[in-house]
Amino acid sequence: MSGLDLDREKIDVDCDCGTTVTSTIGKLRRSPMLTCPKCGATIQVDGSDLDRNVRNVDRAFDRAIGRIGQ
Repeated sequence: MSGLDLDREKIDVDCDCGTTVTSTIGKLRRSPMLTCPKCGATIQVDGSDLDRNVRNVDRAFDRAIGRIGQ
């Protein structure tokens, strides 16, 4: 893995009621459910899809840094 720490990055998730709920990528990778503070609805995030995309970004960053070092 690269020196990126994407798990600390914040991400906004929209609820059906129009409220935007903010969490960190790491928290959503571990527990992909949020509760909307306005309406109380449970927001389900596709944790496996999120995890796969974060890993893809991490690998792309590693390749880019590797090319710079050549």
